[in-house]
Amino acid sequence: MSVENVGGFIQALQQDAALKQRFQSSIAALPQDADPAPHILAFAQAEGHALESSDLAAFDDLLTRARNDQLTDAELDKVNGGIGGIFGSARPCPDVVWQRLDPSKPEFWLGL
Repeated sequence: MSVENVGGFIQALQQDAALKQRFQSSIAALPQDADPAPHILAFAQAEGHALESSDLAAFDDLLTRARNDQLTDAELDKVNGGIGGIFGSARPCPDVVWQRLDPSKPEFWLGL
């Protein structure tokens, strides 16, 4: 499992507007209570990204531990720029920001 695989996919989405639009359209079309994980995996794999369910689980675990201030210094360094800079800085984030960092929710993926 590799958080870096998720980071690579997120970076690809951030760097390619057409890819991001296709991805977000597919996620937005999901029923409100749908689990986005299978759709994320299918989309990423169809686009040539080596993304597996264990990668998404590791990413979710990392974000959960980040929300709970349970990251090691090495993990904090990894997410603080190593995954497309999605955390921006090591400064404490308001709770509303941490609540958005839930990859099990479509809103997370729509907000990239």
